[in-house]
Amino acid sequence: MINDLMGFRARDVAFSGVADCFAAFSAEDAQEGHVLIDIGAGVTEFVVFQGNGCYDAGQVTIGCDHIANDLAIGLRLPQPRCKALLRDLAELGCTAVGSPDGHERSLDIRSGPGKDRRVPCASIETILQLRLSELFEVIREHLERHEALDRISDVCLCGGGAMIPGITDLARSVLGMPAKVVRPRLLSGQQEILNAPNYMTPVGLIRWGRLMLEIDGEAEAPTLRRQFVAEARRFAGMVRESFKF
Repeated sequence: MINDLMGFRARDVAFSGVADCFAAFSAEDAQEGHVLIDIGAGVTEFVVFQGNGCYDAGQVTIGCDHIANDLAIGLRLPQPRCKALLRDLAELGCTAVGSPDGHERSLDIRSGPGKDRRVPCASIETILQLRLSELFEVIREHLERHEALDRISDVCLCGGGAMIPGITDLARSVLGMPAKVVRPRLLSGQQEILNAPNYMTPVGLIRWGRLMLEIDGEAEAPTLRRQFVAEARRFAGMVRESFKF
C-alpha cells in the first residue's frame, strides 16, 4: 500500500515510541536508563531505553483528544473549542498541577456564536490533573509489573501533550523520578518548528531510515531535498491525473 500511494518501498516497520528515541538520545545518553513518553492525539506510547536497547515498551489509549473530550463534558463546551483551549493553556495561565490562584481566576470562553461562558481556571486544571495522573499511574503500574523502574533514571516527555504547562511536575510526582520535556537534537533549520516536542517521531523516523540505509550498505542516502522534489513531482502528477475526464 505504501508503494502504491507514495512510490517508495517500505524498508522496515518502526514503533513510533522507539523512533522517538532516535531523535531524543545520543549514543552517550542511551547508556543511561530513560522512559520516553510520547503523548499524542489518540494514544500515548512509552519506551524504556537503556544501553542502546529497548528494554520495555507499551501503549495507553489515552491522548490529547481524550483530555479535550473530558474538558468538553466537564465544562459543557464544544469539543473543537476544548481542543483549542488545550493548545492555549500556557497563554491562559492554566497548568496540569493547579495554579495557586486557580480558584480566584476565571476565563471567558466562547461557547457558541455570540456566546461566552465564564469558566474557573481551577475547573480546567482539575480535569487536566485527573486525566494526566491516571495516564502516568497506568504507565507506572506497567513498569512495576515488568520490573523496569530500577532501570530508569528519568522521564522524558514528548508529543503534543508534552506542551501542557506543568506536566513535568505532575509526571515527577506520580512516577517518582526527575522529568523533562525532550526535543529533537542536533537539527538546523526553522527552530520554532524543529525544536517542538511534537516533531520527535518524524525526526526519529528520518534517522531510523538513514541507519537502515547504512546497514544495507548504500553508499549515499538520498537527500531530504531530493526526496521532497521527487514527492512534489509525484503529487503534481496525481493531481493532473485526477482532473482528466
